[in-house]
Amino acid sequence: MSMGRHGSCKVAWAGRLGAIVAALAACGCGSSGGKATGTEGGPCYPATTCNDGLVCLSSLCVRPAVPDAGGDVATDAVDEGGSPGQETGPGDIADAPGATDPAASDQGVQDCVANGVCEPGCTSDPDCPAARIRLVDQQQIGSNVLLFVSVTDPDGVGVPSLSQTDFQVMEDDAALSVESGLQVTARPSTYRWWTLVALDTSSSILDANSLASVVAGARTFAHHVTDQNTWARQVGVAAFDGALSLRAVTLPAYSGCTNDEWGNCIELSAWSRKVDVDLDRFLVSQCSADTECATRDSTRPQCHAGLCIDPSTNLNGAVIGGLNRLGGLMSSAPGMGAPRGSSLVVFSDGSDHAGYKTHQQVLDAMAQSTGYVFAIGLEGEIDRTKLSEIGRDGAVFIQSINQIDSAMEEVWQRLKAAGEGIYLVSYCTPARNGQHTITVALPGKNASVSATFSGSSDAACDPSAMASACQGMACGTSDTGYFYCGDCPADSYCSGGTCTVECTMDNCGVGDINCGGCPAGQGCAMGGNMGQCTDVCLNWQSLQSAVVTSYACGTSPNDQATDCGTCTGACVTGQAREAGGNGYTYTDETSVCCGSQSDRPVWFPDGLITCCPSGLHYPCWDGTNHMCCADSTCTPTCAVLSSSE
Repeated sequence: MSMGRHGSCKVAWAGRLGAIVAALAACGCGSSGGKATGTEGGPCYPATTCNDGLVCLSSLCVRPAVPDAGGDVATDAVDEGGSPGQETGPGDIADAPGATDPAASDQGVQDCVANGVCEPGCTSDPDCPAARIRLVDQQQIGSNVLLFVSVTDPDGVGVPSLSQTDFQVMEDDAALSVESGLQVTARPSTYRWWTLVALDTSSSILDANSLASVVAGARTFAHHVTDQNTWARQVGVAAFDGALSLRAVTLPAYSGCTNDEWGNCIELSAWSRKVDVDLDRFLVSQCSADTECATRDSTRPQCHAGLCIDPSTNLNGAVIGGLNRLGGLMSSAPGMGAPRGSSLVVFSDGSDHAGYKTHQQVLDAMAQSTGYVFAIGLEGEIDRTKLSEIGRDGAVFIQSINQIDSAMEEVWQRLKAAGEGIYLVSYCTPARNGQHTITVALPGKNASVSATFSGSSDAACDPSAMASACQGMACGTSDTGYFYCGDCPADSYCSGGTCTVECTMDNCGVGDINCGGCPAGQGCAMGGNMGQCTDVCLNWQSLQSAVVTSYACGTSPNDQATDCGTCTGACVTGQAREAGGNGYTYTDETSVCCGSQSDRPVWFPDGLITCCPSGLHYPCWDGTNHMCCADSTCTPTCAVLSSSE
């Protein structure tokens, strides 16, 4: 049989699985020959794994074989998740070929005839697609319809060299007229992409002391994104356990955000330093007993390995919440004319036990999303079939938590390869009303994708308008047509269409701009939009606020996780409730020496950060007196703090 549709080796499967290597060598296929990592005939990924349906033997990815009824070897159609021929995402008309005939003998696999079905085991079945095409993004400017599609080969590697003549575009099953002004252009480098990594931090992970390894794997992946050094690529990290809400690991620059099931508090960034600080902060112990968790988050009441959690696993809710967060970022992104894409990477060591969402609800949410979804499963208690369905663009299974770094590397390589084949399909629709369907096909490769759009009464249409509107602009959005003209490196910002850097030697940050870190023992104190390296324990999360909260005790979440000292009483850590207004606003997290763990940190407008006792948790300020009151009305039950406090 043919070793893949692009290979030149033919092998008769006359022995068992170990004979594959010898057969490859006999065909002169003992090396990767320049094939992409993870693909058939190419080198294996670092974790000695390959793309779906392949196995790693002698550092090469090959298609496995299993004994048939007669004892000979035949190839198996089962992919990594054990699901033969499964479609892998919305917009995919057919899955990548590669399944082979279970009934084949040492006579080899026979070709199949055209019958409208991609038969398992056929090496040259005309019904099997030679490529995959999927929808990445869809936009519309009046009657100008823009579809961004990704074209990959059967191994998931982007195909960047197609021309307009390779595509067939139809509206409502009819070919487009010449007046439509159809344009198909490759856009491999101008797309915007958001990636979220969701980590399982349920009790099984924490009790095995695996949190540090899990976070290290997420850091490996995140650095691949931030190393691209552009605000057009951003990454965030979230954690899930049994609670309904996703826990934001990469946090927003402002205070007062409350975790919810839709992931709205998860911050995505292109700044590697911010991601690193947030991951370091997440590893700092927040509890030593269950009683300390009740005051932090009532939905996560148990302390496991220093982290407050719900010990169950809300895997389904995490996937749906992650897709929602990514979808919100895509839909709110400014500018038209450039694709907006997303990817979700989910790591788990178990199945969903919380039951907030069903597996079918997960599949339904995925069907509504154009995002790529990858899954990494730690063998033991996982449901391989369901996790493979979640990882529709790749599911990687590992035997040990020590392999998570390699698994994250493999997912990154798959995502990177897929992103190389993005195309813009743009034309002027004659439809002025109603719902219509556009179909983009690759006739020679038996692949197509369809999307719906609304007819527009705005007849003005110029598919080349973006090029003229963005002329002379390196970044930002155009005044005419509101087109996206590009983004800046992570160490600069866009001003008037030009990327500008505002960093000096003593700046460690300007707004969200990366101006470098601080020396050992110092933290980056963010006041307004400027950052100063300082020796005191300051909360780096005050990123765009004029208020810089301090850590008077415990460990601060700055670059070096500085030890900020001990207390004679209790060191209470949490968001300080601010005096003034309705008493319900908060600063960023701080630590204060208090008399008891039941006290609450509070902050007054004159800069005093102190504690209010149990039952009087609301700070009130009359311009002179610091008061702790029973509620935000500041009457009638209050205790006036002494000036020394």
